[in-house]
Amino acid sequence: MNRFQNFGYGAIAVTLLVASTNVSSAQSLSVLHNFGSVSGDVQKPSYSGIVAQGRDGNLYTTAQAGGTGKGGAVFKLTPGGKFNIVFNFDGTHGVTPYGGLTLGTDGNFYGTTTAGGSGCCGLYSR
Repeated sequence: MNRFQNFGYGAIAVTLLVASTNVSSAQSLSVLHNFGSVSGDVQKPSYSGIVAQGRDGNLYTTAQAGGTGKGGAVFKLTPGGKFNIVFNFDGTHGVTPYGGLTLGTDGNFYGTTTAGGSGCCGLYSR
C-alpha cells in the first residue's frame, strides 16, 4: 500500500553518519545495470549514494527520470544484478525524486519527490 503526504513548501533533512574502516584488500567493480538501456527504463539516478538495503537483501533507490510515466521511479537491484521497477511516479503521486530512500523501522521505505501531488510542490511518501 502506498500512502502519500502532500507538502506545500518545505523540506525534510536527514543526516546519517557512517563509520568506516580502511580496507587494504583489492576490490573489483561489476556493472549491475546500465540505466536507460531499454524502453521504459529509469534514467538519472540522483544521489546514488542514498541506497537502502531492504530486509530482503535487495538494494532500493530512486531515479529522477524515466519509468513508464517518465517522471522517475523507485527501483530495486538484487545483489546478482536483476533490475525491477517497483513504482513509477506519475505526477499525481509525485514526480522527480532526488533523494533516494530510507528504510524505516516498520519495514517501509520512505522518500520524497521534488514536484507533483495536489500541492504541486512534492510529496513525502511511503
